[in-house]
Amino acid sequence: MTAGPWGEVESSSAVAYLIAEELVAFECDTLPGQRVAPDQVEAALATRPIVVVLDRLETRMSFDESHGWVMKPHRDLGGLRPVEAVAHGRVHDVLSIIEASFPPAR
Repeated sequence: MTAGPWGEVESSSAVAYLIAEELVAFECDTLPGQRVAPDQVEAALATRPIVVVLDRLETRMSFDESHGWVMKPHRDLGGLRPVEAVAHGRVHDVLSIIEASFPPAR
């Protein structure tokens, strides 16, 4: 089990990857609150898609809320957690759910 702001979840390679990306994010020189510079989004979708998901979420909710959201099973993903869906190549499905569910903050 892994515990964090999202509560306790079963550990997996996708969860470990998410935690590793968060550690790296604190060392990056991108714009404040962003892990990926705007001109690097397409490349990140191919190599580090979870960072794009987290960037999108964090323009709509807090850091803690975004991590809770990716760690909880989602009915539109067949009960899969978004972090697992991203790990299985379904990043565009996850991004579509974010766009439909959470309007951008203005």
